[in-house]
Amino acid sequence: KEDELWAGSVRGGIFSIKETYIKTYKDVALGNTNGLSEKSVISLYEEKNGNLWIGTDGGGINLYDARTDKFTHFPSTYGDKVVSISGFSENELLVSLYTKGLFTFNKQTGTYHPFIIVDQATNYKECFYGYLPLANQVANDKIYIISSNAYAYHTPTRTFTRMWMDKEYDLSNDALCLSYSNDKFSLLKCANQAFIVNQKNDSIKLLFELDKKETITSMSYDGDRMIWIGTDKGLGCFDMERKEYHIIHTKLFNNISFLTTDGKGRLWICAQNMLFSYIIKENKFTLWNSSDGFPSNEILFAYQKPFNRDFIYLGGAEGLVKINTNIPYSEVKTPEIYLSDILFNGSPYIKELQNNIIEIPWNYNKKERYFPKEPVAIYGFRPGKSRNRIIRPILESVLLIAGKICDMGIMQYEKRKLYHS
Repeated sequence: KEDELWAGSVRGGIFSIKETYIKTYKDVALGNTNGLSEKSVISLYEEKNGNLWIGTDGGGINLYDARTDKFTHFPSTYGDKVVSISGFSENELLVSLYTKGLFTFNKQTGTYHPFIIVDQATNYKECFYGYLPLANQVANDKIYIISSNAYAYHTPTRTFTRMWMDKEYDLSNDALCLSYSNDKFSLLKCANQAFIVNQKNDSIKLLFELDKKETITSMSYDGDRMIWIGTDKGLGCFDMERKEYHIIHTKLFNNISFLTTDGKGRLWICAQNMLFSYIIKENKFTLWNSSDGFPSNEILFAYQKPFNRDFIYLGGAEGLVKINTNIPYSEVKTPEIYLSDILFNGSPYIKELQNNIIEIPWNYNKKERYFPKEPVAIYGFRPGKSRNRIIRPILESVLLIAGKICDMGIMQYEKRKLYHS
């Protein structure tokens, strides 16, 4: 095929080189245009022209030009931890610096100027009373500034309005944080609670809440009626029309750090240093790894309002991730697991399989299997109430090694994850 490149090695055999749709940028020497001044990315802001402003954890502010694939470092900001970046004016950004407060940043000169929230007294309280002020642009003429209180800053008039909740809520367990925004509403999260903000009057009201033992980590709206929610327990969605919350069951991951929709029917999920995509209509997950351009990376939650749906940017502890959302669906392949036979007392037992259940004596201690043949269910052991042990298709109890015998007599009666290679 024209789009495939093959290479041969002296002792490593032959391998194919493929085009990837995901790229990770690491840190380079200060002033080098090929990467970041600091690999840990904690805030992002994308302009309408495609330029991406990057806040790093100690490396200051970087600019990524998507047209040239080059970076610009600003040495005057080196050493700063930039926890949020927002548009402010044609020539300025509004940034929040850890332990320093809010500043405007001149794009041409690379200089800061202090930005005061309402007045000196309010500014000191919001910046230095134990809360971290985060400023994010939600509309062309409006910025939300959220700290111990929430404010809407109107850029044309340079005025502040306080954002009020419909009633008093307990926000003592976590800080209020902006998670998503569009032209009609914004979504805020705090511990197990999700709030919706009306863009017309900036009023805040509770949308839904989960169990108190569960924490919302990220939210995104698919443009239809579903709000997708990532938590420290897994994935869920909230139907805005029916006002119902649904859990998406999967054993691929649990603790989600960030998720976002791409406007093309897919949900991109960052969980436990891994990257997954989820085709919503097909209820289908895909894992992307280093061969696809995504090495293990702890993606950090950072609000961003994307203007270009062709690319998704993710900030992580191990660099900036750029995803080309035009990746074809045909690239996604569903792995198959093959089980060719089960030997019981030295005799083939696969034909005894009925309704995905096999019964064997409870005290039998030698179970072996070979591969591959045609795909069937994989079985794990757990004690039954009768004199037999029941083998059930739970895909959780044994590590399979292709072409070898697996002795499962040493396996304890507990659930285990299955890895197949």
